[in-house]
Amino acid sequence: VPVPDDTSKLKEAPPQPWESSIDSSLTSEEREQKRKQATSRATFVQDLLFSTLFGHD
Repeated sequence: VPVPDDTSKLKEAPPQPWESSIDSSLTSEEREQKRKQATSRATFVQDLLFSTLFGHD
């Protein structure tokens, strides 16, 4: 089953309101690092989900 690549949407997603309020004390570099970590986690979970659903060998 082909899976559409939605990672580009994740990378360019605008910050959520709750993220802005929590991250207001962080530098832009720290915010960027947290955003990249969150994107990596989301991609990992997505891959794990798809491999679980479709990867039965």
